[in-house]
Amino acid sequence: MKTIIVSLLVFISFSASSQEKKIFRIYFKDNTTLDVVNPIKVMDNVNYTTLDGNSGTIENSKFYNIRSVSKSNVENYAPIKYVYCELVGIDNRKLFSFKQNLNVLVDYGDSENEFESGYIIDEKNGKAKTFSSMVQAMNYMGQNGWEFVQAYTISEASGGQVYRWLLKRSVK
Repeated sequence: MKTIIVSLLVFISFSASSQEKKIFRIYFKDNTTLDVVNPIKVMDNVNYTTLDGNSGTIENSKFYNIRSVSKSNVENYAPIKYVYCELVGIDNRKLFSFKQNLNVLVDYGDSENEFESGYIIDEKNGKAKTFSSMVQAMNYMGQNGWEFVQAYTISEASGGQVYRWLLKRSVK
């Protein structure tokens, strides 16, 4: 009888430890994400363990979705990595002017990189490219693999606008 109980306990502990670890992505309401292993819902919270072994608890009101990312083991998981840049559009248009005069700076966030921050240069004439709108600038960047993330506008005292658009591009 003792051997049956001991073998049953060994079997239960072995099957619990060999459970496949699935990776889930938690989508927070502040537009951030967190990749975790086998999250557990407890009352009004979710207990989680990150891929590097840290654990924690999140209240249900802090996130809006949890989705499976991978059915494979943690060892086979490779997170998607992105690089980011910011388009800064400076509106120099005068009142009642229809001239295309929106200069757009690109900030790659690393001035020591070969892609230094600066105006988008027109390849035809070597001068700063002007756009009629930020959407036109975004379409230009979209042709090079950049995706829109977020935008906001700042009004200047002079009456002009500064448009700031955050973009991302996946890195393989």
